[in-house]
Amino acid sequence: MRKSKVSLLAFVICFSIMLMFSGSAVAFANSYSNEEANSVVLNQIAVYDSAAKNAKLLKIVQAHIDTNMEGNGNRTIKRVKNLYDFDGNMFTLFELNPIGYIVYHGESGKFIEYAENSPSPYLDVDGKLYYGGPMQYYRTEIDHLIGTLKTDVIITKADIQLLAPESRKMKDSINENRNYNVLSYIDGEITKMPSVAILEEKQNDNTIMSTPSVAMTTFFPRLQYSWQMGYVGKGGGVCGYIAANLMLGYSYFAYDGGLLNSYYANSDQTMNSWNLTRRLLELNGIDPDGTEFPGTTATGMKDVVYAFLLERPNWLGWEVAWSISSVWVKEHINNNHPVALFGNWPDVSASGNVNHAIVAYGHRKCGFLNLDTEYRVHYGWSGYSDVRITSGITGTTLYLKTI
Repeated sequence: MRKSKVSLLAFVICFSIMLMFSGSAVAFANSYSNEEANSVVLNQIAVYDSAAKNAKLLKIVQAHIDTNMEGNGNRTIKRVKNLYDFDGNMFTLFELNPIGYIVYHGESGKFIEYAENSPSPYLDVDGKLYYGGPMQYYRTEIDHLIGTLKTDVIITKADIQLLAPESRKMKDSINENRNYNVLSYIDGEITKMPSVAILEEKQNDNTIMSTPSVAMTTFFPRLQYSWQMGYVGKGGGVCGYIAANLMLGYSYFAYDGGLLNSYYANSDQTMNSWNLTRRLLELNGIDPDGTEFPGTTATGMKDVVYAFLLERPNWLGWEVAWSISSVWVKEHINNNHPVALFGNWPDVSASGNVNHAIVAYGHRKCGFLNLDTEYRVHYGWSGYSDVRITSGITGTTLYLKTI
């Protein structure tokens, strides 16, 4: 009986000691939670050919979060996934907790896109994942790819091969300005971690944009009010039509009448007509007197503008096309053709970002070592006809040019 009491007493003492130190045990575990989490994340990274290099990349990514992303102290890396373009080149996705994501390109050492307040476009999606550039996110089905955000977008296996040249152009464009500081740090050529701050070069009155045409830089800025850009409706979703309106309007003034006539554009070169926007909506089967319109992408607007071209007697000298990348934006601008950019852009009228279509008509290099590009754009909003942007995510692009 005494032996049982002793055993019971020993149990009680041991249990009490466990209770006394349970708080310390929890604290001890929490003190290593970040380290353990980093170990799990590190095992998921397959960008470079050694664990040491991938560990340095992990530090670079964390520095990017701490330096460039709002609310960085509350963000941790939750999961790493490999993405592939249509030519087999790899990008790396870092999904963040509680929200946000980063896409990194290992060959160039550059962050291709990131978002602080948007969930990963591949969240809860596994299998082989495809990346065609910002806003072009796809998952694999049995015999095709399907968009992760827009499930009505389908790419067949045959189309993947057709899109490979676009992916090569995108990769070549990214590699034109590699971040050699990041690559040298990862390769062990330098020991000090480089700065990953995204800096913006301040513009002064003497800055000359690289747009070659005076016509574009005088035409777009002066369209400052909604009535000057053919704005119709009272709600959202019309931005793609306004962007097309602006581009067609510019063709009228820059190319001796272009594709329009006085029914669609005023001869004083100060405005685009409501008639033009209304006609574009009608060609897409939409009532121009409505208040809310379905959102658009460059893909859909290309078909609308093409239908409009077929109505014009002199349309044979023009071409409308769309692209999944922004590789050729600068070239088109330099050739005196504005470009509609569909994507996620800073909300210059408020805060945060907004899915929107804007028209780019100028560009210049800016930022650290001139690695970034600043676009001069028309937002299609009253008071925002001459805006400079260095951030945002280009999804699809729409071109209208002479041939």
